[in-house]
Amino acid sequence: MCPCPSHLALYVIFSESRISHLYTGIDLVLCYRQDPNSVSNVRKMMADVSRGVILLDECLLYLEESLAHCSLAGPGQDKSLQLLASILNSGVLLESLRRRVADMRKNVKGASVELVSIQKMTGVISDTQQGRMQDVLALSASRLNDIQKHAADLQSLLNMVKTFITGQCARLPSPRGN
Repeated sequence: MCPCPSHLALYVIFSESRISHLYTGIDLVLCYRQDPNSVSNVRKMMADVSRGVILLDECLLYLEESLAHCSLAGPGQDKSLQLLASILNSGVLLESLRRRVADMRKNVKGASVELVSIQKMTGVISDTQQGRMQDVLALSASRLNDIQKHAADLQSLLNMVKTFITGQCARLPSPRGN
C-alpha cells in the first residue's frame, strides 16, 4: 500500500523548491565579480544550501523507499472501478513518480558535487584576496618607511638651517649695544 498521496505530493513540491534554492546559491558565486567582498555572503548561502541538500536528499530517500513498497490494487470486476482505473492510469503515474524521484536524487547528488566545487572556488578566491591584501600592506609599509626616512632627512636639514640662522643672528650687532 502506498503512503498517503498528499504526503508524496508535498514531498515532491518541497523537493522542487529546495532545488530552486540551490540555484540561488550558485547565482551568488557567479555574481562574485560584481561584489568581490561577497565571499562571506557566498559562504553563508552555501551553508544554507548545504543544509537544504542534506534535507532534500533525506526526503527523496524517504520517497524512494516509500515508492519501493508501494503496490497498486487491481480494479477488480466492477465496471466503474475499471473505468476509474483507466482514467487515472495510476500505474503509469506511479512509475512516472518513481522516475521523477530518481532524477531528482541525481540532481541532488550533482548539487552536492557543485557545492564542493563552489567551496573550493571560494577558498581560492579568499586566498587570492588575502594574498592581495598582504601585498598592499607590504607596499604600504614600504612607503611608510620611505616617508619616515624622508622626514628624518628633513629634520636634519631643518636642524642645519636652524643652526645656520642662529649663527647668523649671533654675528649681527646688537641694536641696544651702540
